[in-house]
Amino acid sequence: MHAGEESDPANAAARLRPHKDVVSQRLGEAGVLIDMRSGRMFELNVTGIRIWELVGEGCSPEDAAARLLQEFAGDPLELRAEVGALVEELVREGLLDAEHRG
Repeated sequence: MHAGEESDPANAAARLRPHKDVVSQRLGEAGVLIDMRSGRMFELNVTGIRIWELVGEGCSPEDAAARLLQEFAGDPLELRAEVGALVEELVREGLLDAEHRG
């Protein structure tokens, strides 16, 4: 493992998956994540919950951004940056696990 890989969840060498103790629920177009360990609840907007769903289906951040570009109108660079920022936050909060491939 190289320096920096562990702190970069969007790294192509990392496989992301929802933590087993996190429950998600879609509420209309938005959604919530509940960390059952801490009881904390996180609200996600329409694109945020879609990113969560795509990652849960096994999509990398890059693949999720590509899929979102097909589903939503927006600037590709901005969308990729937003996906990366959300994934980093979800990993930091312990909602997503980054499993490194070797």
